[in-house]
Order: sequence, then C-alpha cells, then structure tokens
Amino acid sequence: MKLKTLLILILCNLIWSANPAMAKLILNDGASPMLTAWLRYSSALLAFVMISGGRSAFMRPKRGSDWLWVFVIGFMVFFFAPALQMTGLHASHATENALIVAMEPLITVFLAWLIVGEALSWVHLLAFAAALLGFSLLAGLNAMDFSLGGKEGAHLLGNLLMLGSLLGEACYSIAGRKLLLRYSPSGIFATALGIGVFFLTLTTIISGVRHGVGPVFAPLLSFGPKAWIGVLFVGPLGTALTYPYWMSALQEASIASVALTLFVQPVFGSVWGTLFLDERLSAAQWTGAAFILTAVVLSMVAPARLLNKK
Repeated sequence: MKLKTLLILILCNLIWSANPAMAKLILNDGASPMLTAWLRYSSALLAFVMISGGRSAFMRPKRGSDWLWVFVIGFMVFFFAPALQMTGLHASHATENALIVAMEPLITVFLAWLIVGEALSWVHLLAFAAALLGFSLLAGLNAMDFSLGGKEGAHLLGNLLMLGSLLGEACYSIAGRKLLLRYSPSGIFATALGIGVFFLTLTTIISGVRHGVGPVFAPLLSFGPKAWIGVLFVGPLGTALTYPYWMSALQEASIASVALTLFVQPVFGSVWGTLFLDERLSAAQWTGAAFILTAVVLSMVAPARLLNKK
C-alpha cells in the first residue's frame, strides 16, 4: 500500500486505541453499556451525515444480496459488537480491551475461512492456539477454575464478551470487501451504521420500557465534562472519521495488510488505560498479552514467507 495510506491507517488505529478508555469514562459516569454504545454510534451517524450532505451519504443497494451484506455489517459491526464490547468493558478494563483487540486479525482469518473458503495453514492453527493461551492468561482463566461467581467472575465474563465482539468487528472487512466493487466506502459505512443505530435505538427503548425511560437516559443529565469528551471522541472522531477510511483502504490493499496496522491499538491502548484510568496489568496478564501479539505476528508474517519459498 502507499505510504500515505499506511500512515493514515496507523493514525486511525492510534485513535481507536483510546476508544476503550474514553468509553470507560462514559460508563464510569453512570451510563449503561447499551446507552454508551448508542451514544457512540448515534453521534457518529449524526456527525457523518452532517459532513457528507444528508441522504446522499447513503448507498442505494441494486440487488438483494447487497442488502444482505450491508445488513450483516450494520447488525454485526454496529449492534452486535458494541453491545458485547460495552457490556464486557463495564465489567473489565480498558487496557485488557485494547489487548484483546489484537486478536481481531486472527478472527478475521477464521471468518474468511468460514465464509469465503480461504484455506487455513498449520501456521494459522498454531497462532490460534497461542492466542487462546494468551487470552486465558490475560482473562484470568487459569486461576478461576471457570467459576463465574463474584467480581472476578464478572471480570472474566467481561473479557469473554469483548472477545466475542471481535466476531462482529471482523465482518466489517470481509462483508465490506464484497460491496466495494459496486459502492463507495462512505456509502457502505453510512448505510450500515444507520442499520446498527436503528437496532441500538430499539434495544435502548425496549430497555427503557422495562426499567423506565427516565432511569435509562438519566445519566445524560448528570454527565460531567469527561463523559461528554468521551462521547465526542468515540463517536464523531473515533467512528465517523475513521471507519470510512478503513473501508477505502481495502480498495488499495489486502485485508491482511490493512489488519497489520491493528498492532497500534494494544500498544497505545495500554498507555491510555494507565494514564486516564490508572489501570495496571499483572505479570501473568502481560505474559498473556505477549502470547497474543506473538500469535498475530506469526499468523501474518509466516504464511507470506512460506509462500515466497515456494
């Protein structure tokens, strides 16, 4: 890919690396996980539509299969993934979220095998094993005997939910690649985001009906400056300005090449978690993080070298 594209992708990942810490600021001010997810993506949709010129920002699907793929992106990336991520983040830590994100390239490779039939090499299988070992250390599986009781159990469940959210995030690259042949990156993003916001809004309203609309949205009235800065960061900046560029980069480079830039997130995400939230990882968790990063490097670099030898 071009150097300019690479540098902008690194900048996007630098911004994304701070998203968990910024979302944690919103959660710490009393917002529920679903309200936090809704604030992020509804503010992103509003900002993007305003910048892009209203209805012209959306794509107009030409066939039924296009509707299916844009629905998959909208539901999985902008509803399923944030619902799991914010729920998990509420019980866990922003630093661990940033490190778990490093496994996204592996999840993407797995989905590419499952959906489009791309072959998995023994290197990928080895990388998966190493990454799962690293995740078990990071999440604390080794010390908990799989018990889900108490605060420690909630922390483990939170990390498992954040891991599950990567299945949704990975759909952005795979399903988006199928639509890029006929539609613009910004159109795909806006339409998919609109679908996701619809489901987030519906879920938030249903939650309001069950628990009272007032309690669901009450935290908005008591938000401090940090929480509103968090909303502006994760929404207009951390979503509306970055996701469309990621999609456009897929027109120039392969999914694997673009996914390599995700390494920025765990490195700087740990820094933001320490600076903004005073989070600390144990020695076992840092060991797990090292396993995850090694596994992802192995899955990206080793297959290319094997191919060159042939």
